[in-house]
Amino acid sequence: MPGKKFTLWQVLGWMFRSVFGTKYKTIEDAEIYDYVARRFFGREELAEVIAARLRYHVQCDPDKTLIAERAAGTGIVTEKLVEAGFHVRAFDISAAQLETLRQRLPTVATFTDDLNSPMLGMLPDVFDGLVQVGANRFMTEEGQLTFMQEAQRTLREGGIFIWPIFPFEIGCWWKPSCWRVRVLMKTLHQVGFRHVHREFFYHYLSPFSMCWILIAKK
Repeated sequence: MPGKKFTLWQVLGWMFRSVFGTKYKTIEDAEIYDYVARRFFGREELAEVIAARLRYHVQCDPDKTLIAERAAGTGIVTEKLVEAGFHVRAFDISAAQLETLRQRLPTVATFTDDLNSPMLGMLPDVFDGLVQVGANRFMTEEGQLTFMQEAQRTLREGGIFIWPIFPFEIGCWWKPSCWRVRVLMKTLHQVGFRHVHREFFYHYLSPFSMCWILIAKK
């Protein structure tokens, strides 16, 4: 469900605030992010791939399947998961992002959540799938490990974790040794995932869409 359109100056202002300032604290910034992600990042196409992979890998009826999306943002991926028949719980640290998501997807339950911390109030073995897209740059080194451990803890046996890794994200620049795909795959095995593989995604209309998609099974 595309949102508003914005001018170049509005987008540039959002980029400046995103890097140096308030990030996603206002509804307008959340809406500009949504516009940029759909138009330039190929996020809708990636969301469709993620939904298709979950339908393939999750061993139960999609209509009875519960998926968690951490750092759900404005709900671009959530939207495709709902369209695919999944029940989704959306988590994000930004109140503005979650409010934008709720306006578009009022039936989706939303929760305030920090990627660097445990998922408060979430019992073990709750979800059939867990997804996170585009927020790796907000993780600390310790938070990255906590994030993977929480994915393993909250997934049911046989649950699927889908995690795209974008080489252009800020974290990849200043801590390259911590973000190499091979290192992350090894760590996923170490925290308890039985099967881990990767797929390459690139949408020809968006140079910013390139990523490795890590798919791990508990």
